Amino acid sequence: MLSIEQRCPGAAHETCDERRITAWVRGWDAASVEQRVADVSAVRPDITLLRSGEPVGAIEVVATNALSPDKERMLQAIGVQWIEVMATEALSELGGWTIERPLPVARDSRGAVWRCRVHAARHRVLTADDDARRAAEREAERSTRMLRAARVVDLYHAAGRRERFIYRVSELLVDGGLAAICLHRGGVEVARIDVESASDARARAWPGLRVAFSDDVARLARDPDSFADSPMRWARGDAAENIVAEALTDFVGHDATPLASRFPRRWFYAPEQARWFLPADMRDVRWDREPLDAFAAHPAWSRHRGVIRERPAPEGSWQTPVFASPPIAAMFHSGVASVESYADGAIAVVHIGRLAGAAQPHRAIVVVERPVDDATIESVARQFDANSLDAIWLSSPRHWTPALAQLAWAPAGRDWSGRGGVVIDGLGVFRADRFARAVAKADARLSGAAIRARMRARVERFLQRDIAK
Repeated sequence: MLSIEQRCPGAAHETCDERRITAWVRGWDAASVEQRVADVSAVRPDITLLRSGEPVGAIEVVATNALSPDKERMLQAIGVQWIEVMATEALSELGGWTIERPLPVARDSRGAVWRCRVHAARHRVLTADDDARRAAEREAERSTRMLRAARVVDLYHAAGRRERFIYRVSELLVDGGLAAICLHRGGVEVARIDVESASDARARAWPGLRVAFSDDVARLARDPDSFADSPMRWARGDAAENIVAEALTDFVGHDATPLASRFPRRWFYAPEQARWFLPADMRDVRWDREPLDAFAAHPAWSRHRGVIRERPAPEGSWQTPVFASPPIAAMFHSGVASVESYADGAIAVVHIGRLAGAAQPHRAIVVVERPVDDATIESVARQFDANSLDAIWLSSPRHWTPALAQLAWAPAGRDWSGRGGVVIDGLGVFRADRFARAVAKADARLSGAAIRARMRARVERFLQRDIAK
């Protein structure tokens, strides 16, 4: 009788030293090396156990390659069981294997892997989880979702707390056929209407979805001090796709509100009165957007942000993250008429066209995109002076040169997310597009003379501070 020894392989990345010894082949009376089995020339086991000259077991000694699947099938077809033994030094270190000792095997023809009681139980749990996961994957492959509509809802609570939710309506298709129409709030399924026939499913489903939407919003705002705001219809098509696709990525500064610039919040909190208020310029604002305009900042957000959020630039502003990267001409997309390049593209001149109500035909924003020498800056500046062009020079502070000190210069740059900003001393940090619009409207605070005066005042303060010391 030949006995074999099997070791538990463990489970869940655990190893195990438990072993099981069982009888494998009984009554064999001879053994041969690399004997052809049953006249099948392709099957020559390393060791064949024989009973009365007939093969009853095959032993493969694995040094490099395991038993091939073809060889396994051939042995199975002729009814010969087999085992695999690893060619390790452990067998020779024991003085050579003898028939009296169990033979350690890696695999056998029975196929099933033996595990100890503890690891067998853990393996069953893992296998069940894998089976459930694979079943879910198979079901997911059969199912697809198509977005049909989306909507933004703001929820305002006591003490200035607010939330923004993205609702979406999607159709569930199974094997290409409409199976259900669902309403989701973020990752939560609010309502599901199963569909038996797609002929009039959408018309029948929408009234129920609207009721479910209203009930869900009312539940979220059930506190007497809470209320919801959603001045828009359900967005569809590309506008809906834009809402859902951009909701997780479009944030402004430290504001955690998704889509803050495209769907500007209308209500603001007055801490001294402990109440929410609706500014006059936001009362008639609607959030409905044309599909092609869904990526742009809402005009109301730009207007209102300019009124309530500009603030003096504090000392140390020039070290803020707005200067993570140098400025580029593409930052100034509002009101741009044309862009010219100088000094092999290192200097870009953005000509600002007339906007409604602008008092001047155009002015120019000169962007130093790469470091240049003083002679180049002076040469370009002389050309502007010859054409009586009122130019504002913008550069990263890291690229500043003494020649800029004689011009209307302001520091500018882009933050880590690529958004552009301009720091105007004593006024604050402007978004690049808003800065371009203000220049186009001939904002007196941003004229070349006003910017030079502000910089001179800063320099004079520094000089007086040094004299006082």
